[in-house]
Amino acid sequence: MKDKTLIIFITLFFLFSCFAFTGNSTPKPTPTPKPSPKPKPNGCGSGWNAPIVPDKPFGSDFTDACNKHDTCYSTPGKSKKECDNQFNKNMGKVCKDKKGKKRLKCEVSRVIYHRAVKKKLGKKAYDKAQGKKKK
Repeated sequence: MKDKTLIIFITLFFLFSCFAFTGNSTPKPTPTPKPSPKPKPNGCGSGWNAPIVPDKPFGSDFTDACNKHDTCYSTPGKSKKECDNQFNKNMGKVCKDKKGKKRLKCEVSRVIYHRAVKKKLGKKAYDKAQGKKKK
């Protein structure tokens, strides 16, 4: 009788252990991480330099070109080079109707802004807008 009780006890213990540690047979779905909100266009400049980069250098209004550039940076799959080249073209459209010294000032500003984002200043903003993590 004691042997039969021991066998039943061991069997029940074994079965209980199997069910207790396997848990629910239906796995819980892994929560999908929420994408970080896309940066909103904010005119010219980003991060620390936003307050010091004018939207209208020497009276040439680059606000729309800068906002389109911000939007391009946050578009998945768009390359930085593609966005920077489009930025340069959009600023060129602002300069094309200007005459004399105003045109010269506009073109100089365009070159400076384009080189700034093309070389170093645009990389961090691009990576952040694309959701790339720091290494």
